[in-house]
Amino acid sequence: MEKFTLVINSGRSGSTYLYKILEKNFSHLAYIAHEDMPARISLPRKYNRAYDETSIKEILKDPQIADYLHKWQDELKSKSVIETGWTARHLAPVLLYVFKEKFQYIILHRHPMEVAASRATMGAYHERSFFKGFNELSPLDPKSIYPQKKAAWNKMNRFEKSLYNWYAAYSEAFEFQEKYPDVPCLEITSKSLFERESISSIIDFLGFNSSTDIQTDVDKNPATKRLQESFPLEEEWRDYKKHQDIIDFAGNLGYEFHDNKLEKKMSKYKLPKGVLPWFRYHTKFWFYRTAIKRRLLRTEHN
Repeated sequence: MEKFTLVINSGRSGSTYLYKILEKNFSHLAYIAHEDMPARISLPRKYNRAYDETSIKEILKDPQIADYLHKWQDELKSKSVIETGWTARHLAPVLLYVFKEKFQYIILHRHPMEVAASRATMGAYHERSFFKGFNELSPLDPKSIYPQKKAAWNKMNRFEKSLYNWYAAYSEAFEFQEKYPDVPCLEITSKSLFERESISSIIDFLGFNSSTDIQTDVDKNPATKRLQESFPLEEEWRDYKKHQDIIDFAGNLGYEFHDNKLEKKMSKYKLPKGVLPWFRYHTKFWFYRTAIKRRLLRTEHN
């Protein structure tokens, strides 16, 4: 039977790498997507935690979401569908409601400090962010899983907020698992994606033949120089110690926090050395270049 598989992740967690492996090896057997439904349509801050039928039906009335669901239903008539990106992670209850016994999911996670650093370097929660805020989870959101964080929110730096985003995303994932324990689920780490045994377990879970020769020579998805020179990480990462609840949650997933090791990991997200990186950062070169490019594109479109 064809399956709809959702890869639940927080972004910056190896989902692009997984997508490229699946696309390279199994595109003839399944419709494989990565962030098929954009965040501006899936609205992670509005449509999350829809566990009751009234909320689900309200979401299904959204014409743009309905269009994607119809697209996936059409694909599912002839082959399995796999959505690897993070943009639909919060719609797990809705997808279960729509696809029923055909729905299954994978929880893919990475060390929260690496995710938070990567997202902060991409501009998350920054006043000049390239994002539009659709995906930046907050305790101020209507259905926030941690509204108790409201009081501290405005005092948190962008790294702390990115760390919260990881915390809320996976707390919702495991909340879904607790509510629907009979739905098939596979939990893996991004690090394990580089191990043949883990890749085989994913392929078996998806219903493909893991004994075939799997090609894993695909590109990764590193943060670009443009982002490091736009939103470099400084020492704000050290404030993770203020959030013992997040440390404990991550510890239950097997992640450790040792400053000597974290120091090395966090250094990868700092402003590169040299005169040109320094110049581009302090003149906001990439910000203005992006703004001009977008304006030119809008002019051409009009």
